[in-house]
Amino acid sequence: MQTATHTTTPATIMTPTEAEALDNHAEQQARAQYEGIVQMLAAVACDYDRLQELRDEREELAEELAEAEKEHATALEEAAAAEGRHAAACASYASSTSQAEALKEARATLEEAATALDEAREALTGWDDDNADELAELEIGRAHV
Repeated sequence: MQTATHTTTPATIMTPTEAEALDNHAEQQARAQYEGIVQMLAAVACDYDRLQELRDEREELAEELAEAEKEHATALEEAAAAEGRHAAACASYASSTSQAEALKEARATLEEAATALDEAREALTGWDDDNADELAELEIGRAHV
């Protein structure tokens, strides 16, 4: 007749400090997993159409601002050149009337370009004030995909 042999492994006994450390580690792991799930849910909930719409709107305004800046720089150069020609004409007393008219037109063009530049800056700043938070939230959600 055979007798069954039963072997036992001695149980590991932990000190209270070791048990607390194990609990803390488990809690940290659970929190990390929870954060990962939250980020994945944010990515799934991201409104990609709205994100693209916001990106497109901002890009369009930024392009308009860049174009206004170019036009302003060109108008500024033309006004400076017209002032130089006017000063030269005044010095020689020749055709100062036509140079004065050209200077007046260049200054008016510069003023229009400056106004357009200010409006483009205000439009972009206003858009940022209205939409930057939403865009940032969507960008964050998209980054977790």
